[in-house]
Amino acid sequence: MGDHWDRSILSSMAVQPNSPTLHHIRVGDCMRKGIVSCDRGATLAEIAEMLARYRVHAIVVTDAGRDLRVVSDQEIVAAISGDEMLSAAGMAATEPVTIASNASLHSAAQLMTDHAVSHLLVLDAAGGYPVGILSTLDVAGAYTSMARAAEPDGSRTGGPGIEGSA
Repeated sequence: MGDHWDRSILSSMAVQPNSPTLHHIRVGDCMRKGIVSCDRGATLAEIAEMLARYRVHAIVVTDAGRDLRVVSDQEIVAAISGDEMLSAAGMAATEPVTIASNASLHSAAQLMTDHAVSHLLVLDAAGGYPVGILSTLDVAGAYTSMARAAEPDGSRTGGPGIEGSA
């Protein structure tokens, strides 16, 4: 599930006419390679432990065959705060939004915005099997790198939360 912060980052990237473009960057170059997964019967405590241990924000829930779902950190927190003892299958009710590893980062940002999600399950372009997760932070990081590279003198202007800002 997305949140306002994620959407505002993605929206601001799409509307700035002079901003660096994400059309030529491939999802596979920016994603977190590999997936952290659990069985559909995993408990809330097991999934929360996996999030913390592997320092990820999304877990792929697997079932026999190719029925995949994604549980985000936000869904885990919602389940914890609701005192519900759900299994992975109970928390991962919807199919994940997916994208091919060879798709553009711009297309990924559009998908995230359109579906109000903060993670995309990345699939191998040829085989269609999961190869990674792309998050809004991955998109923001790629955008930041492009913006810095596009600065004429390579200098950095400070901003909120950036060392050296006024």
